[in-house]
Amino acid sequence: MKLTTYSVGFSHPGNNRANVPKGPTQGPTCFWDHIQGIICNEINYLQCGIMKDSRRFWDQVLKEIGIKHGFSLKTGNAHFSKSNFSMKIEGATIVDGEVQSKEREDFKLFAELVGLEINDLGKVFKQGGFRYEIIGYKSKCSKRPVLCKRVGTDQRYKFSVAMVKMFMKEEDKKYWEGV
Repeated sequence: MKLTTYSVGFSHPGNNRANVPKGPTQGPTCFWDHIQGIICNEINYLQCGIMKDSRRFWDQVLKEIGIKHGFSLKTGNAHFSKSNFSMKIEGATIVDGEVQSKEREDFKLFAELVGLEINDLGKVFKQGGFRYEIIGYKSKCSKRPVLCKRVGTDQRYKFSVAMVKMFMKEEDKKYWEGV
């Protein structure tokens, strides 16, 4: 395969490709297309399946170890190549049957700063025909930092602070009208 060299520098995959030369070229349109092609050719799809099965296995093993020692353990981000892999392990203590995740701790830390109350953690509100429970706060998410779980499932959603306040007021209003 012949690789065409360009004098234009590309800083990252999301870079605007407006500087790529027009017309017929030999090889990929930019450096990142070339790298992606190599990766796709080198990694066997069978290995992807093996990694998924391996992740399920490690999740089960970590869950058993966590139960034995009073922690919640799970696999985090995983990276693999043709010949090796690395996987992050995330853990949290369990207090009164509740996993004390980073998001849960952050909610307790930031709730009053953003206009919520600490005891809002675990409260349920209704939106769009579904009920959601507040389970944490993601401080790195500026637009939708309040982490919620749809009641009855393990699906997690993010809401803005303003939306949660509005939905909580509606729940309070319905409660007091029913009394």
